[in-house]
Amino acid sequence: MDLLGRLFEPDHVKLYSTKEFRALFAQGGLTYLETKTKTHQKIHIGEKQ
Repeated sequence: MDLLGRLFEPDHVKLYSTKEFRALFAQGGLTYLETKTKTHQKIHIGEKQ
């Protein structure tokens, strides 16, 4: 998907995996709660620890 994003959207940088989001949340001091999928999009939900 990253390759397609770069081909069709010049400003595209990266699509993060759920594993990467979990790590980013932890680095930011957040607890990862869940992932919701809505119309081909993943929504990652967390809260302050």
